[in-house]
Amino acid sequence: MPPGKGEMGVTMLCRRIANALTPKKGKTPPTPPPKKPKNYTLKVQVQCGGKNIAGAQVKVAGATVGSNGSGISDFGKKPEGGYDITVSFASDSDYVDLTTPVHINLSADHLEQVVVQTKNVVTTKIETEYNAIVLDRKQSDYQESTESKIVTDDVVAVQISFSHTNKSYPYSKTAKVEAVGAGAVDMFSDEACKKAFDGTIKKPDINSDTPFKLYLKAKTVGKFKLTVTPEDPADPKVKLKKANEEQEMGVCEIKLRIYKQDIDTIKSKKIDQDVDPISTYHDALKNYELPKQKQMNNSDKIKKGRLLHEQKDNSHARARVILKIDASQWPDDCKDYELFVTPTNTSGSLELFDKDWEGTKWDTTKGVKISELKSKKGEKEFWAEGSAATNKINDIVLAVKMSRADSAGLAHKEKKNADWARFTVVKIEEVKLKYTAPSGGANAWDDAEKKFYINFKADPDGREITIHAKLSQKITGVPVYFMLASDKDNRKAATWGVDMPDTWKWKDMKAAIKHKDKTNRDDFLHLMKETNADGEAEVKLLLPRISGEKFVPSCYIGEDPQLAKYIDGHADLSKKKPVQSTTPIRVWRRFWIQPIRPHIMSAISLADSVGKYRATNAEMKVEADLVLNASDINVTPKAVYPEYMVKDGGGMTNRFVATDYNMNQFYSKVSASADKPLKVPMLLCEANFGDAAVSNSVSNLEVLIGAFPQEVQMSLCAMTPCIDDNSKNLLVSGTWKLYRPSTSRSSGWREIESGTLLPADVTILQTRTNMKCIHINRPSNIVSTDTNTKVVFRSIKINGASSFLGGYFGGSKTLLSVHNPSEPNDFHNTIVHELGHAFGQVIRPADSANLGVPDHPIQEDRGSGNHCNHRTGSHFDCVMYYSGMAGDPVLPWCDTCRPYVLLADMSKLD
Repeated sequence: MPPGKGEMGVTMLCRRIANALTPKKGKTPPTPPPKKPKNYTLKVQVQCGGKNIAGAQVKVAGATVGSNGSGISDFGKKPEGGYDITVSFASDSDYVDLTTPVHINLSADHLEQVVVQTKNVVTTKIETEYNAIVLDRKQSDYQESTESKIVTDDVVAVQISFSHTNKSYPYSKTAKVEAVGAGAVDMFSDEACKKAFDGTIKKPDINSDTPFKLYLKAKTVGKFKLTVTPEDPADPKVKLKKANEEQEMGVCEIKLRIYKQDIDTIKSKKIDQDVDPISTYHDALKNYELPKQKQMNNSDKIKKGRLLHEQKDNSHARARVILKIDASQWPDDCKDYELFVTPTNTSGSLELFDKDWEGTKWDTTKGVKISELKSKKGEKEFWAEGSAATNKINDIVLAVKMSRADSAGLAHKEKKNADWARFTVVKIEEVKLKYTAPSGGANAWDDAEKKFYINFKADPDGREITIHAKLSQKITGVPVYFMLASDKDNRKAATWGVDMPDTWKWKDMKAAIKHKDKTNRDDFLHLMKETNADGEAEVKLLLPRISGEKFVPSCYIGEDPQLAKYIDGHADLSKKKPVQSTTPIRVWRRFWIQPIRPHIMSAISLADSVGKYRATNAEMKVEADLVLNASDINVTPKAVYPEYMVKDGGGMTNRFVATDYNMNQFYSKVSASADKPLKVPMLLCEANFGDAAVSNSVSNLEVLIGAFPQEVQMSLCAMTPCIDDNSKNLLVSGTWKLYRPSTSRSSGWREIESGTLLPADVTILQTRTNMKCIHINRPSNIVSTDTNTKVVFRSIKINGASSFLGGYFGGSKTLLSVHNPSEPNDFHNTIVHELGHAFGQVIRPADSANLGVPDHPIQEDRGSGNHCNHRTGSHFDCVMYYSGMAGDPVLPWCDTCRPYVLLADMSKLD
């Protein structure tokens, strides 16, 4: 040990004393008298590095005095002379004993400063990047092999340093590093965790000025203590500050729980919509609480991901997200660590909120402190909302990262992907009716009028429509549910034209005539189809057989089951709206009329007839007239008669007369048209006769011989030639007897002659009173010329027929209407009336039962078809009356009939 200041002081003192006793040259001094030894005070001050050391045991000439707070050991008076000073310390002291004596020659009061050396006190220090190590939950195992792996940052850097107070006494041992506790880690000496660390820090690393770097990789959750234990140095000059150094740490599992709608449970929900009143159904929808969202498993979080719809108008649901920790895994000094739940994306976006609806948006740059999570049983709830659609599936990653303040510990980086899940945000971009008119066939969709004609195919096939949905991006496998959203005014005058009668109950009406957009009518969810590779899906739905009703094609994804509750116009259930088509669909019917008229008749407007059908949500399309030329109407049986023959008070003008026996020749000129599946040929004529028959017998007709020709009223219309066979005589039978006044007083008349009435004796005169009148001339076979006679006729019968305003003929599916310019309303009433028969529009009791509606209250069938007996007083005021009255206006369907007409199956003609 090199001499200290105290030793230098002793040397110099001794040198000074020596100089004083050395005699001067040239003269021998006298021998001094012996001196008596003097006593001087002696104090020793122990110092180290300028610091006074208390508690040192200073030994001088066998006396030991401990140093006080100023580092001084006071030995009192000591005789002058030489002394050796040594210093010793307690074994646990940080100072090295001074065993090589410091020699002094005491010749005056003296304070000797003795410098001692410190031991090499070795202090171990553990510094960590984090005291919590994130457990890798192995989510990346669920990724496809072709994907870039999303890796959890599950490694924490640890720095172990050893400080030395006096490297002159080097530490020559090793140190042991251990992780002790429930939590387990693997140790590595490189950040890439390729080089396993064996747990021993070697001597060079301990004595190095560069801290030893260690990397801990999470293995098993739980707290543990990272312990560094240096070996006993076995050197009195080397001391360990502590036998070991410990740092509490933990392997912590951070969970990001993702929840989705419990579709399986929701699918099983049944709510009857066929109830009365319908508000009962609406209340049931409103009161149904969807089940809580169901936690996704780890595989589905990655492979399938969570689906969201881009938010609009607060209609689309959010995904429940729970940040979860186990508080027991976290060391106490991690309380200010923060966890961040943050989305990253290639496309699209999502946002976090604090509530499932509305609420406050969460700032994802804001972390959640561990202390906060511990106070809330280890959980923090978020709600993820899709804010913009992704370009592809699972393009958003919602992950948890850990960070801490910069003020403590080693330099650190965020520990990412503690747990994560993938999200896809979709947007239903388009919902529409998908319809292409068949080549050469009828177009059932009128885009301009937004009407779908349901009667071009047999019911219910004609009501089937295809609804198409398209996502904004080509994402496959998205479950899309399809709804026909019923207009709020359905079953009201705004759509029906008349309110649904109070006696009708929606619950009783048969499902077969209602719209269908669910597998079963009491299902909660609608029909579903997953999108294809183009992000498109479509299903077939069924419109109702109720003309006039209005629907909006609508769609929602499976993660938005609340939209299955949507009811148009409802105060609550209309707030959250599915994605809807911009084009509503009106249920409508259409048929075509092909007028057939002879060239001798002018064209006749059918606007009034068209208007009456439009009032029942049906469209009568009138084709251009098929005009019959002269040769077309020159037929047998005859079709052209002088007017007086077919009209009361008629003149000599030729009129076109349609009969049961000639009209089919005219209908045959109409060709069927594939693009007009319900085309009704309608023959327009100026008179119509049918049911050719023999009239009732007229007997006991007495005519004075001079009163011929005599007009006789028959039971049938009389016309020649006969309508069914032009070769037939008008007269069928008749006999006569001629009487002369008797010359005898006992009787007034006596028979003088008799005979059979001949065909030529019966004629029709233009002047006849009506069409049932014939004129009987004087029988041509009377022989007598006496004028004072009378003729008595018996059993007069003719070949006659019945006159009609028109008719519908079910066998040929044809229509006929008589146009009389003086009674134009009859013409239109006849058309509408007969079409009503053609479409079965006065419902029979059996049919009303099939529809689930009450029987028509004033329906009657008197043998000539179903009619409506709606009248005001004696006047019929429904177009489906039995017979008209002169001066009737163009009649509508009465309010009793009209609801039934809306339900009629107009896809076929009776």
